[in-house]
Amino acid sequence: MKKYIGLVLGSLFFILLCSEFSFSQCAMCRATVENNQSANQTNTIGNGLNQGILYLLSVPYLILATFGVWWYRHFKKEARSKK
Repeated sequence: MKKYIGLVLGSLFFILLCSEFSFSQCAMCRATVENNQSANQTNTIGNGLNQGILYLLSVPYLILATFGVWWYRHFKKEARSKK
């Protein structure tokens, strides 16, 4: 149990240590989007950036869901065969 708590606290410390770099990137993206607005106030780069963020957000969840469905079906099939 102590090893698990140490691992969690170590991971949390590492995440907090690296968080400064992630905040600086957000400011850079925001500045890029604000500087690239066209004359009619349409922001095509901002829309593309938002779509890219949604894509990067959805892929891990789709992989996890696929693995979860496979795991559920595998063990359900295994439980049926044991009966």
